[in-house]
Amino acid sequence: MIPLILGLILLPVNAQPWETELIRNGDFSQGILYWDVSPSMYFSVSPVDIRALLGPFVDGQVKNDAALIFKADEKPGSYNGTVAQTVFIPPSPKATLRFTVIGPFSCGGFSGLLQDPQMRVSVLLGGNRYDVSGTVNLRGGTRAYDNIDNVGVCICNFSYDLTKYSGQKITLLISLSFYQGGYYGARIYFDDISIKISGDFSISAPSHLTIQGGSSSSITITVSSIGGFNSPVRLDVSGVPPGVAATIDPRDVTPSMGSSVVSTLRVSVDKMANAGDYTLTITGTSNGISRKTNVVLSIVPPEEKPQQQAPSPQQSPISQAPQTPPSKTPEIQLPSIQIDFLLPLIVMLFVAFPIIVVMRRREGRGRKLIKELQNAWIYEEIQKIEDFIKELEDFDKEKHS
Repeated sequence: MIPLILGLILLPVNAQPWETELIRNGDFSQGILYWDVSPSMYFSVSPVDIRALLGPFVDGQVKNDAALIFKADEKPGSYNGTVAQTVFIPPSPKATLRFTVIGPFSCGGFSGLLQDPQMRVSVLLGGNRYDVSGTVNLRGGTRAYDNIDNVGVCICNFSYDLTKYSGQKITLLISLSFYQGGYYGARIYFDDISIKISGDFSISAPSHLTIQGGSSSSITITVSSIGGFNSPVRLDVSGVPPGVAATIDPRDVTPSMGSSVVSTLRVSVDKMANAGDYTLTITGTSNGISRKTNVVLSIVPPEEKPQQQAPSPQQSPISQAPQTPPSKTPEIQLPSIQIDFLLPLIVMLFVAFPIIVVMRRREGRGRKLIKELQNAWIYEEIQKIEDFIKELEDFDKEKHS
């Protein structure tokens, strides 16, 4: 039985969700500052102990502080009043309006003359008025006694969801109305008007970090606001193995609503640290909320540089003058001629040249001889010689151009 009880005691308690207040002076400790009341003649702030004023009827149900009073004149008639404050609701997963109402009642036991006491909560946005609560009847509730009228009055804590107006600037309106049938100055008390938004934060960092022994490196930690979160966050790192030093700078960061802020995790690894993979846990804590992210640290052995062999003392370095590469003379490429064709061609040149001279001197016989040679092999060879000479002349021209 004892282990069971201990187990129940050691169960973790869920942290309360993070909230921040948007309404200014919701407890009216600063009078009607930041509030618009209309008509102002019917509204005042009571700095006295509201519990002493109203007796044990409200003991334990309202705070011992100031409250806003909506009080009618001491004459019959209908009375209407409005309490208003303009506020921006940041983007948030949850926005809630809460407030306390006490009343209506009058002095002297004549509260029965109060008729149709009603309340309505609405939002003014972009020139349009949107209903939030509908018409709420303030008659009824806990029975009164002692110095409170012997009639039912409302002591209620109201709560309304305003999440749909997240990300917008609105004017909150709380309207009152009742009819007083006598001369008794009926009153309604308001206290602890608040609009609270919920929020959270997240932590992110690179999932892997590789460092060589004897060196260091760093990564960026990002803390992001979710919803309306804008509180300080304390950052810590755990799971650091032997031979490793890890520091976070700065440790305390505060993201603005809907934005992010960064910090730096620097990790230094000793040269003798054991190689392997280790899990570093980065934790952020704020107002009882804790968020974590993990980074795998991989340590690799340091590289061993090869030692350079020193020259032998018996050997002296020989300085060599830089060698200039031999200059290359442009090569002249002649037309390719087969050797087995070139030698007979030269021989035929010496044989055929006298024949050509004789033919030109003896035109008559030369012409006849030329016709005979046209069909002969020697004519073809002579033509080849002339073509070869022409190629040599063309090549010589290109060389000197």
